[in-house]
Amino acid sequence: MRKAIIMAAIAAALLTVGFASAAGSPGLSTFGTADVFVNGDKFATFDDAGEYGGAYRRKSSNDPLSQVHVEFVNDRAVGGGAPRFSIPIDEDKDSVTDAYAFIDVNNCGSSTVSTDNPSCQVFLNTGGSYANWAALVAANPTWRLARKDLVGVKPNGKPEYDETMPFIVADVQGDYLVHGIVLGY
Repeated sequence: MRKAIIMAAIAAALLTVGFASAAGSPGLSTFGTADVFVNGDKFATFDDAGEYGGAYRRKSSNDPLSQVHVEFVNDRAVGGGAPRFSIPIDEDKDSVTDAYAFIDVNNCGSSTVSTDNPSCQVFLNTGGSYANWAALVAANPTWRLARKDLVGVKPNGKPEYDETMPFIVADVQGDYLVHGIVLGY
């Protein structure tokens, strides 16, 4: 019952607080086991324990990291590393994901998570961290945004790939409201 009430409140907020789709909005798609609502460049999710949810744009590029600009503002729950950007990185110019860079609310010192925010620390799933996006780019000038993930091997022995793109995820229990999403890549 509580979850139904909260979901209705989130849906109402998305409809009544000026959540109109703006020109050039990122055209978000959703994923996950949680309830995720999208309107224009905003999304809200309510995650129960063990659930996750998020949003992404069904378009990516293989741009150098220096040309990637992503941003969002979070107005509700913050938990662990949620909500956060997960950004696929191509380290060797083959378009395949070699690592993920994570930028989250807790490590930005404000509700604005952005590759332009010099206060947003960046973590890699392969280990290591950088003071901010500019430091990551300076230390790795040849790295690019990845466009595909290796997901298996076909019966003929050739690799099988799936598309990948940067996404925003909330995977800690909470009531999240993310807006001002910019996906510049």
